[in-house]
Amino acid sequence: MSKTYDYPIEDIQNPIGNSDMTARAKFYQRSLYKETSYPENITKPLDSWYDKNLYGKIDPEQNTIIPAQANLVQITRAVSTNLYCLSFVNDAFTAFAEHMQTALLTGCLASGGNAALYNPRATTAYVDSTTKWTSHRDALIEAFVRNYNESTAHPITDFNQFKPMFIKYLLQMSKSLPITKTSFILSSDISSFGSGLKIGISQLDCGDDELKYDDYVADPNFEFYAAAAKKYGFIVDKYAPWMLVYDLFTDASMYYVDNYRTSTGQQITENNFFQQFFVKTYAGDISDLEQFIYAAYDRLLVVKPIYQAEKTTYRPECQQLYKLQAKYRAPRSESEVVTPKELIDTLITIRYYESAMSGPPPESVKKRAYEIYRTEPDSTDGVNLISAYINQNYKKYIYPSNYNKVNIGLDMQETAAIISSVTSAPLPSTTSY
Repeated sequence: MSKTYDYPIEDIQNPIGNSDMTARAKFYQRSLYKETSYPENITKPLDSWYDKNLYGKIDPEQNTIIPAQANLVQITRAVSTNLYCLSFVNDAFTAFAEHMQTALLTGCLASGGNAALYNPRATTAYVDSTTKWTSHRDALIEAFVRNYNESTAHPITDFNQFKPMFIKYLLQMSKSLPITKTSFILSSDISSFGSGLKIGISQLDCGDDELKYDDYVADPNFEFYAAAAKKYGFIVDKYAPWMLVYDLFTDASMYYVDNYRTSTGQQITENNFFQQFFVKTYAGDISDLEQFIYAAYDRLLVVKPIYQAEKTTYRPECQQLYKLQAKYRAPRSESEVVTPKELIDTLITIRYYESAMSGPPPESVKKRAYEIYRTEPDSTDGVNLISAYINQNYKKYIYPSNYNKVNIGLDMQETAAIISSVTSAPLPSTTSY
């Protein structure tokens, strides 16, 4: 590997990179750690910063995925009982931890080293991506409800008046923030812990190069630890060496996967692995969007149940006067729904914006989606086909230019400006079936 700088030996042995440095100093230190600090003569690590940053978030066909809840189990060797991972990962980690303990007792390891290496216990594991997306969704709803200043001349009186306004808001926000769960999981707000394939044996700052070098990389037992992890199906994260990631489809990792079978008794292979242990998020994008809009209106009824409407009155002298009258917004009735066409139109446009407009133009995708809908109207199969078709058009653009700029924490001033623009923005384009 060519080096960015001619690093002095003192720097190589003493990396001090951290997140508080100036841009120039940080670039030097990050390059130093990347190129020199991690030993080249030991088991190759996972490059989660510069290479495999979507590991565990997508399948080989580039579909966004999350673990199936039924396949998650409590980690046997953990510091608490609320840590989970995929079943075969737990099996492998248990065997790995026992191996490290045996190595210590038989004198293969230095007893004075970092105890987390020779007595590994899970301290961090699976994080529910759906829960985090729901919180993200609720934050977007709250931002709209709190910042929206409606006109007294044209107030939101019921769900049918609210619906197009909120849809315009979602379309505007999707230009800078992920809206669908499918896109949100690919954002930097969701770590690979959401995959169920990753276990941390410490909770440290991965931005502190000095800490990870001194406590892990330079530890006398680190080389043995990295090699043993590989033997039991794991790979060490180069930029957080206390994190172990399941190294899929190696002989070592498949040894533990082989203990499981599909529901029909078939052996699990690379071809059916993701189908067995994971769920494709795009399958829920349409229903998620529908519930998103309903939840937003429900929240509006709670936070701002009353609207001000202008009431015109006349005096005997024929003077026309305007008076504000307070009224309650109407609850959503069963007949007030987001129609299939509205869901299709909105989801396609959102996915288009989420892809940084790199995919096909929405109108061309809508045309084919309508054809699918006419073939399978209001059926589960039809919804699945449409969801798959939309995803097929935009999943190939999972590295759009806007993702590295996404700030999941909402900027309230920017959000308020977007909401203000919604009132004057045109309604989403419509195309008849």
